[in-house]
Amino acid sequence: MNAKKILTVVLLIFVAGSLGYLLVGKTGRSTNEESITPIAAEEIELPDHQVKAYYFHWTARCKTCLKIEKYTKEVFDSNFAEFLTSGEITWQAVNVEEPANEHFVKDYKLTSSSLVLVNMYNEKQTEWKNLKRVWKLAGDKAAFITYVRDETRDYLQGEG
Repeated sequence: MNAKKILTVVLLIFVAGSLGYLLVGKTGRSTNEESITPIAAEEIELPDHQVKAYYFHWTARCKTCLKIEKYTKEVFDSNFAEFLTSGEITWQAVNVEEPANEHFVKDYKLTSSSLVLVNMYNEKQTEWKNLKRVWKLAGDKAAFITYVRDETRDYLQGEG
């Protein structure tokens, strides 16, 4: 019985101390946090039309998979830098074996590493396209770059 009372008192002291620390921590700060206004989500303006480019891959990757990712990054960095900066185009490599990304395999009917372009209008997906020729063109860098650049340009113009 005494051990139970002691444990209760210790827990109450711990809770009271934690609450006191939180209250003092919030009111006792002497930083300039009050002068920094957080940006509200509605203040960030996304374009009405956006192209999302995903390079989907599995954890184990071959040389060709790595080359496709490298060439794709090069296409976007060198041909669409302004669009990346403005948010009209986003590009990312995604490991589909990570639990949060597993749904992409079903969503885009993936059977291997793939470069997928997604047309978004008002933050809603309207269509998508798997650029399957990247595998055939991985051995010809110039043809690869032309293919991905042209397909992305078409999607950007809403002609996907």
